Amino acid sequence: MGGLSARGLPRRPLDRAIIALRSEYGNDAAEPAWLERQGKAVRLEHVRAVCPAHAITPGSRPLTLRERRGPGGSLILGCESGCLPSRISEALKELVKKWVDEDVDAGARRGTSRGPRGDAGRQLRFTAASTIRPERTRWLWRDRVPLGAVTLLAGKQGLGKSTLTVELAARLSRGELPGDLRGSRAGTLVVSYEDAPSSTISPRLRAAEADLARVHIVTAEVEGVPDLVALPVDLDELGRAARLHQARLLVVDPLVAALPAGELNAHRDQDVRRALAPLGQLAEEHDLAVVALIHFNKAQGTDAVARVSGSTGFTAAARSVLAFGADPEDPDGEEGPARVLAHAKSNLGPRAASVRCRLEGREIEGLDRSRIETSRLVVGNECETCASDLLAPVADRSRADAAADFLERELASGEWRPRLRSQGRR
Repeated sequence: MGGLSARGLPRRPLDRAIIALRSEYGNDAAEPAWLERQGKAVRLEHVRAVCPAHAITPGSRPLTLRERRGPGGSLILGCESGCLPSRISEALKELVKKWVDEDVDAGARRGTSRGPRGDAGRQLRFTAASTIRPERTRWLWRDRVPLGAVTLLAGKQGLGKSTLTVELAARLSRGELPGDLRGSRAGTLVVSYEDAPSSTISPRLRAAEADLARVHIVTAEVEGVPDLVALPVDLDELGRAARLHQARLLVVDPLVAALPAGELNAHRDQDVRRALAPLGQLAEEHDLAVVALIHFNKAQGTDAVARVSGSTGFTAAARSVLAFGADPEDPDGEEGPARVLAHAKSNLGPRAASVRCRLEGREIEGLDRSRIETSRLVVGNECETCASDLLAPVADRSRADAAADFLERELASGEWRPRLRSQGRR
């Protein structure tokens, strides 16, 4: 008798079509089986597999599947000849593969169309535009972060993008974020791949005076082992969590870390669009604002949209792109505390005015009354700095500033007299 967890079933040979396998049976009768594919249960024909170790032995008994009750939902694989669990596992893989192939063939015979993933029952729907009710765009943060859509927050590493999302979550939790939800307290789901919840995210939330009960940090595990939240695999569960916790903001930090490694290429447009399309659908279905963080690449140029790292599919799928960087007017540059948030792209309305921000140090009290140093981003007034200014090389800004200072000095009296070059200079 061997044991194999249902989660241990190999998925890649079946193109990740199998999510779980369950069995119901009675004595020696043929066992009706269900295959759960993409969250939809499909009942298949009664099938049985013979254990490969004694498949040619006359009178051999078939491989049996029995469900172990309790947490985990394990399947117990039995063989009267005492086959090794690994041999039984191979038989089970062949059995499941046969089920999938038979289901595919049956769908082909019925003339059922299939999508890129081979989904049975896929259909095109046609809706007359006259039946669609027009709706205005609703905003989590007025003119900057729309509800029901994906917003990219782009910038260089280490300048405070994550701290900005904490400030948004804190204001949302208090009902103080300017937008359509102002006056209504709402929750936030935070998927972070870089910042530790206890030493970074929690202190920042406290410094920003967030209603901590309304902010939830999202992590994943497989059979008790920590794992990474993945897109689009975990979107259904994120949707359920959004309803449960009344969340209206989902933060993904950074976005590229959420794409399954080895399966999706962040530099391939088609891969990126396939991953982000379900994310956009999640936002629309739950009236959720998704703010996904992403870095600028190291290329030259001041076009903020073109400088977003990875495929152009990232910026194409996002309805709003915000650029975040050091304030060009801060003499200390990136080492200083001054920041600017500028609108680089908006598909849903005019670009919002840029705003100045400031990173400020804070101290909070730990549970053991120790002092914990952290930071808070304070959002200030509007400014004229645009997204391209945040990407201008420092040397270029210095020459521009020098030219501006020269003109200011020369024109200070209201008159300007050209200076003649000496004949000895060329």
